Amino acid sequence: MAGSKTTLTAAPGAASRPNKTLSAEQSTKGTLLVWAQAQTRGYAGVSVSNFSKSWADGLAFCALMHAHYPQAIGEFGRLKGHDQAGRRLCFELAFRVATERTGVPAMLDVEDMMAAYPRPDDKSVIVYLSLLYQKLGGIKRVG
Repeated sequence: MAGSKTTLTAAPGAASRPNKTLSAEQSTKGTLLVWAQAQTRGYAGVSVSNFSKSWADGLAFCALMHAHYPQAIGEFGRLKGHDQAGRRLCFELAFRVATERTGVPAMLDVEDMMAAYPRPDDKSVIVYLSLLYQKLGGIKRVG
């Protein structure tokens, strides 16, 4: 019927609130994002707000590994993601440390990450971070 409005009402006794049920995928992604933000908070040049651009220069991966294995990463301030050589170094270092210290294989390829700059595939980043979360989620960051 043109011009008519349909009003949905809650069942008697039901709370009157919008239905904001998150899917399992949204909930998992949200948990993973909050975890990544907490692990990388305070690192210069790192601002994790998504699963793509936030990881594009490799610094967030290095910050995540530095939070748990600072000796393996070394002085974080020396790392730079503003140029191609710096990004490559960050990816190589973070992925090597992750593999050596957590046993998580480098699911992301340095060359693929370099080619995808400035917007790596978010689904690939999520899969890799999920594996790291499984290994590191219960471990508090060092610093």
